[in-house]
Amino acid sequence: MATEWQMHFRRETFRRLVLSCSCVGDFRQRVQSRKHLVKHIWLRVELPEYRCSTCGNSETARQFRKNDQIFTNVLWHLMETLGAWGEAEPCGQGPILELSVHSPSDLKHHFD
Repeated sequence: MATEWQMHFRRETFRRLVLSCSCVGDFRQRVQSRKHLVKHIWLRVELPEYRCSTCGNSETARQFRKNDQIFTNVLWHLMETLGAWGEAEPCGQGPILELSVHSPSDLKHHFD
């Protein structure tokens, strides 16, 4: 493949990344030499499933701690990686960071 095409596809591939909890650990290695191409990162944090009988109730203290720990740990690891990138580009703008949190059970339930 021609070099200009490789660069085109590399720019498109790394421009907008969607990360799940399981790939944040590999993110640093895989993107290090291409970090200048990253313009948008969407971190999708997946929480454990829950039962139908609990979907209308607030989280228990235990569930809250577990969910909070999952979210905090994955965000911390991502921030460590982004912090190691150093200074922002000359224009002063780093990548956009989008965060979302969901459970696979959310699709099975209705919330008012």
